[in-house]
Amino acid sequence: MKRVSISARVAPTDYAALQQIASDRGEPMSAVVNEAIARYLGRSGAGTRARARLDRMEEQINRLTLLVAGGAGGDRQRQARAYLDAINLPG
Repeated sequence: MKRVSISARVAPTDYAALQQIASDRGEPMSAVVNEAIARYLGRSGAGTRARARLDRMEEQINRLTLLVAGGAGGDRQRQARAYLDAINLPG
């Protein structure tokens, strides 16, 4: 399939965020933008699916971290255990 070139004006903060993502991944900006467009359009290539799973896992880890950050005992510990049970991770 022949690719076409498009252009758009974006907010400087959005551009900086795309640059950061590209840098973190070691990918060209065009790859990041193409993936963002594919996600928006609902396409689910293997790379997009894997990235989406990774994003969900990172979100789960962040929530768990927030739960245990408040303290190691009592309610926080029970909440962390319930969270781990809910997402089926060994603890």
